[in-house]
Amino acid sequence: LLSIIRPGVADAGLKDKYLNRRAGKEATYYDHPLMEEIVGETYGILVYQEQLFLTVQRLANFTADEAYDLVKVVGKKQAEKLEPISLRFYEGCKNNPEFTDPYDGNWDKAKDAAERIWNSIQASGRYAFNKSHATGYGLTATWEVWLKHHYPMEMLTALLATDGDSTHRYLREARRRGIKVLPPDINKSGEKFLLVGDEIRYGLDAVAGVGGAIARDIRRGQPYASLNDYLERSGRGAAKGVVVNLTCLGAFDGMGDRVALLKEFERYRILYKRKTKLTPEKADQIVATKITEKPGEFLIEVPDFNDPSVIQRIEEELLGNFVTVDPLAPYIKVIEVNAISHPLDMAGKAVGEIFTIGGLLTKAKLHIIAKGRSQGQEMAFLNISWNEEDFDVVVFPQKWREIKGLAKLGSPIACDVSKTEKGCTLVRMERLDLLFERE
Repeated sequence: LLSIIRPGVADAGLKDKYLNRRAGKEATYYDHPLMEEIVGETYGILVYQEQLFLTVQRLANFTADEAYDLVKVVGKKQAEKLEPISLRFYEGCKNNPEFTDPYDGNWDKAKDAAERIWNSIQASGRYAFNKSHATGYGLTATWEVWLKHHYPMEMLTALLATDGDSTHRYLREARRRGIKVLPPDINKSGEKFLLVGDEIRYGLDAVAGVGGAIARDIRRGQPYASLNDYLERSGRGAAKGVVVNLTCLGAFDGMGDRVALLKEFERYRILYKRKTKLTPEKADQIVATKITEKPGEFLIEVPDFNDPSVIQRIEEELLGNFVTVDPLAPYIKVIEVNAISHPLDMAGKAVGEIFTIGGLLTKAKLHIIAKGRSQGQEMAFLNISWNEEDFDVVVFPQKWREIKGLAKLGSPIACDVSKTEKGCTLVRMERLDLLFERE
């Protein structure tokens, strides 16, 4: 499977033949009886580079070096070097009694078979895969499929911990499977994502401004009894940006209220390392004076942690994903009632038919049209996520000018779209948060 989808077999039009022959829907055919021992396991089709080597060696008596040169020339599409090799191939087949015997030694009859085989070598050889490579990749893929089936939580946790570029994809898979993902916790999180029971907890290094080195400093001091204990023992973890980000995400929730913790940290930074013992009144006075004199240095902005949209924004900014607040929660019913539920549902729609797609706007890729009547105009390709599935919508220039002000990433939207041969194009878009706000 890994090999037949590569361009060599696929572009030669042999992928479907292979699948049909394997399924018993089509008879296996060999261009020459000698080919059965070479391509018998692949239903008469040249799939692997090793088969190309064996074919020219067995049929045309190529040496190993000559066979290697052929594969290299075909793979690099060096047409000027290919003709002499083809003549060498035909000559080798002609002088090989085992090749001509099935045709009573008549080269004119045998040449047709040689031509078919040569054409197949050129087509498949352009991007032929080593069977040794395919075996290695196939084994790895099989391990991963087995692991994902039997140990999905462990598999996803490991991927989250090692493949930071695809965090969104793995979190989406976890949610699809009903696996709960928890925000970072100053005492419970590891440096990387961690599986705790049947839940996955964010790693400290996933937080904006933290990173691996600071996460290791924090980990060395765990557990912490209080914010003050943390500030005294966490090394680089006590930096302003780190503490503020972790507090806003709820990593210190086990130690108190987020607003109170931010104020406590504000106070700590002003009074840090003061040798003289201060009365509470004197300390309050110093804090108030410093904040008034240097608000940019000491004042910490306190978000409205009671507003779910604020929590969502904080999580998306600091973790790249929503964790505790689902931005689509208020609109689930309306989307379920009015919109298609899966990208495959589009297959049942007729070209030109209007239908609805709803979900979270996760991507808006802009494109400048290079030629034609709309040359120089901007269009967009939108990605809408719903139930951990992605829907792609094309937005042409005029429609993009109408809705680009509404197309804010992370917004809940509903789109009326028109089915095309290859997908769908936007007809109308509504921001569900603004729509429900108006109503």
